[in-house]
Amino acid sequence: MPSIVDDQTPSAVHQPVRSKSGAIASFVLSILSFAGAAWEFYAFSSVDALDLRFWFALVLVFVGIGCIRVGRRLLMRSAYEALTDDKRPPVVYLRPFAEDEGLTHQLPVGERVGGRSLASNLQWKASHEQWLARALVAVGPVVAVGKPGDRLAPLGAPRFYLADDQWQQKVDALLRGSGAVVLRPETSAGTRWEVEQVSQLIDHRRVLLIVPNPCQRPLAFARIKSLVEKAWPLPSEPIDADAFFFDEQNNPQPLKLGSDAATTLGAFVEQIEKLQGSAAPNNRGRHTRWSYRLDKMLHPEAGTDHAPRGVPGEFPDIPFRIQNGLLFCAAGTKPLAELVWAYGEVYTEPPSKSSMGSMWPHYQIVLWNRNSVAFVLPVQTKFCQAALDVLRSAAPWLPVGYSLALKESWNKDRAELLALIDSYRAGGTAFDAPWAGSNVVEVKVEAETTWL
Repeated sequence: MPSIVDDQTPSAVHQPVRSKSGAIASFVLSILSFAGAAWEFYAFSSVDALDLRFWFALVLVFVGIGCIRVGRRLLMRSAYEALTDDKRPPVVYLRPFAEDEGLTHQLPVGERVGGRSLASNLQWKASHEQWLARALVAVGPVVAVGKPGDRLAPLGAPRFYLADDQWQQKVDALLRGSGAVVLRPETSAGTRWEVEQVSQLIDHRRVLLIVPNPCQRPLAFARIKSLVEKAWPLPSEPIDADAFFFDEQNNPQPLKLGSDAATTLGAFVEQIEKLQGSAAPNNRGRHTRWSYRLDKMLHPEAGTDHAPRGVPGEFPDIPFRIQNGLLFCAAGTKPLAELVWAYGEVYTEPPSKSSMGSMWPHYQIVLWNRNSVAFVLPVQTKFCQAALDVLRSAAPWLPVGYSLALKESWNKDRAELLALIDSYRAGGTAFDAPWAGSNVVEVKVEAETTWL
């Protein structure tokens, strides 16, 4: 191995807490929590006690899950141990530290004013690191540089924790001895340096680029494409892909990542094994991580057009009026130029203590401003599409309609999205990005509370 293992011991800089006894205690506590939850569910004796026992049991379940997670993190090996146990050339995972905490949200993120409150805006980890680490260990130990200040080692790739004045030297040594590199490019100074080093030191066939999905985050993909195009050409047409590897002729090969990463990455793993001369032996040494699978969260159905047809030409029940560049609505008077996105939401009334709910759809118009505040206006079903058409006519530069790409661009690439919208407004042209949506999004809302 390169000198990175010998030049710096793990104790030279801050290391996260690792403890087998602490992990055992966490697992025991999780078992007790699950046992307590099971007892509470079993002990339901009356309808009056149902609410309290249910919530107490649910708390115990979440405590048990949290204890398992803490226990697994306490058992995470350091990268030094991983490279000592497994002598194969490592797979080096390079990414901005912010990616470790990145989240994907089910719906647009921001403050909402008016309308019905959403029941939830589900979120989940955006990083594919754990899936990548499980799949790529077939060709070598997967290691990464850890974020300074981690109290517990994250799940996924074992980490080096390096001093600020040494990390570039150590990453350079790692790259020179690596068997493959997983690179998540970004425009920060540190990541730009990593992109440059990988392009100079690593055979392009050994590189796996993790990129923003061009069908979901087209603005971010364009930014990354311009950053890496000198070394790794990426397609100009939108492809539903989360990653690319490159063949003999440096042609990009798209990959869609997911929970079944071992199958998804099979072509890349096979290419690395061929470059190593033969299928690499499974010399992993001791392996202390538990294997588990996270179910993939389902995206909302945003492709169904719920808008009614045959809307009449007059609009007596549209919940706003536009005049002289101002939008008048129940939430007050808003300058039209401050709006940056509008779309419709549809929901059905959920059951509550005082109501059985409703099977009929209800609609509301969502108007986002550049301060990430949404004004939500209820609208009659038959006038939802008419209201959106009025906005399209009065503000052609405004994205009107919902799409997964718009949602992801709003949540993760907002500055670039706002700059794009401003360019359309300055040019007085209609917003016609190919990934812009025209759909109404289906959401779930909180049950209304009736006070007696």
